[in-house]
Amino acid sequence: MEIIEKFTLQGHTDKVTSVTVSPDSKYIVSGSWDDTLRVWQLDTGVLVLTLQGYMEVVGSVSPDSKYIVSGSANNTVNIWQMDTGALVRTLEGHTDCVLSVAVSPDSKYIVSGSTDYTVRVWRLDTGVFVRTLQGHTDGVNSVAISPDSEYIVSGSTDNTVRVWRFDTGALVHTLQGHKDNVISVAVSPDSKYIVSGGWDNSVRVWRFVMSEEKGNKK
Repeated sequence: MEIIEKFTLQGHTDKVTSVTVSPDSKYIVSGSWDDTLRVWQLDTGVLVLTLQGYMEVVGSVSPDSKYIVSGSANNTVNIWQMDTGALVRTLEGHTDCVLSVAVSPDSKYIVSGSTDYTVRVWRLDTGVFVRTLQGHTDGVNSVAISPDSEYIVSGSTDNTVRVWRFDTGALVHTLQGHKDNVISVAVSPDSKYIVSGGWDNSVRVWRFVMSEEKGNKK
């Protein structure tokens, strides 16, 4: 297999902190320290929208491709219309930088992680705050939602990965092993594995083991 560079997207005027692809594979969304989110056509690289008025943005696209959700150094989460770039609403509650955002597979909820040590859950359609997940002892750098919507996974500067019940917010696992900040987390499409990346130069893979599997071990 050969991988070739198709094109380079230029326009940001400072470091690009995040990129994501819309679920319909039509658009790329990028966030930058130049205080903008930019939307580009994936097939042509044409710049479609520039969303302004933010600080150090990170972005996620809802599974229905209707919304862009972003987090910022001004402690807020913003929701934008994907097709027009219009700001729908701003969610306030975090007390420090929002470093990561994710949208649930059913496009009903937003999960955000912040350097205020917390993970927060919000309704996407109304912006209503649902709950705060507390347990990390340092900033939350990354959040992910399992495709089966059972769990929220978060990675932190406290060197841990934590797993929470999506429906109740209960902490069910604290995964230890990284020797430095956990910067990125992801859940496999079959919801069986967690992958985490850290400043200890390692990528770790963790498996969800059901209780019946534990009981069957010899």
